[in-house]
Amino acid sequence: MKEKIIHSLLDVSRDKILKRSFFWNMIASMLNAITSAILLFFITRFCGINEAGVFSIASAIAYQCVSLGNFGTRGVQASDVKEEFSFSDYFYVRVFSYSLLMAMLLYYAFGSGYTIDKSLAVLSFGLFKSIDVIEDLYHGEYHRHQRLDIASLLLVARYSISILVFIILIVFSSNIFISSFVSFLISLFIFIFSNKDIIKVFYSKKYTFCLSHFKNLLFIVVPVAITTFIRMYMTNAPKYAIDNCLGDVDQAYFNVLFMPVFIITLISDIIFRPYIPKFSSDWYNFQLKSFTKMLYRQLFIILLLTIIITLGGYLLGLRLLELIYGMELHRYMVPFLLLLIGGGINTYSAYMTIVITVIRAQKNMALVYVLDFAICLLIMNPLVESFSINGAVFIFIVLNLVSSVLSTGIFVKEYLNHKKELKLNGN
Repeated sequence: MKEKIIHSLLDVSRDKILKRSFFWNMIASMLNAITSAILLFFITRFCGINEAGVFSIASAIAYQCVSLGNFGTRGVQASDVKEEFSFSDYFYVRVFSYSLLMAMLLYYAFGSGYTIDKSLAVLSFGLFKSIDVIEDLYHGEYHRHQRLDIASLLLVARYSISILVFIILIVFSSNIFISSFVSFLISLFIFIFSNKDIIKVFYSKKYTFCLSHFKNLLFIVVPVAITTFIRMYMTNAPKYAIDNCLGDVDQAYFNVLFMPVFIITLISDIIFRPYIPKFSSDWYNFQLKSFTKMLYRQLFIILLLTIIITLGGYLLGLRLLELIYGMELHRYMVPFLLLLIGGGINTYSAYMTIVITVIRAQKNMALVYVLDFAICLLIMNPLVESFSINGAVFIFIVLNLVSSVLSTGIFVKEYLNHKKELKLNGN
């Protein structure tokens, strides 16, 4: 039975793989993006607004830890089409990064002065999301071999089952810790069951540790890891500031307003992710016409989505959120629209990070985010203390504007240098 399922996943004609990759990546990305929104809905309804605020900060911390655990390797691994590093090399770097994830999660859970219930909620939900980090390593290998469809389909299966289990447990237990921890165990089992045989098709050698490869790969991914970690911190900075300066109820209100922000990022990622290997190939083969065509198309999509979703947010968005979550939000219309616009800026910044990773200029990008991080630490608490939830909105917009402007400058410089190199080579 299992052999037949694996065969059906692998035995697909080349012309169908891209279509399947696009479709299943779209479903997987949607599930990933709406997981917190779905769980927040049930927690708000069955546990109350205060527990919704606890879940909001637990979710922010979990995604922060996941960004550290991923260590910026997915984009590098998927675009490593020449196989400069083996799956074994990526495996040991991920073991290292997962250890960092666990250390950070334990620090946040038990070193932040939370009550024991809140600490256990933070720990258990962080464990639940940590399975994404382990599985992403295997899916990155499928992606590198042009089989994003397999990775996405398996991700959809695991997400669907684990989300359903979490919802059932919340409904019957009204306890975030129990729901998260049991869902973590089930998610871990599904990951092992679904990936342990398929990975052998793409990598069947021994998992040999090579210190020189480990160091070299770290040298490449550390700048990306710094960038993605700081990006996630800046995304969560408004929530951290609210956690520091306000309370769980304010956290719940802000998180509900924040939910639609990543629709732009979600749809943009769905469209672009299947093309990362080709994007990388075009750059290294000096196919600049094809490269810039994909670049401009994606930028146009981001702009168009930002306009459409902001307009939709003004007409229906806030009323829809009130209906779904049962909270009065009409007084937050201006910050809500600013968050949606900020979401477009955030998506552009995230996209430029991927582009700069593909062209291997990530060291410069890391410097950008270190600067942005310093600004973040200076402004986050004072803005929220002075302007409450509006201050949290200002944090989100300012930080993304800074990173967007600076990352654009880096890309333009690298592109002109690449074009100059092309002319020197006589092409």
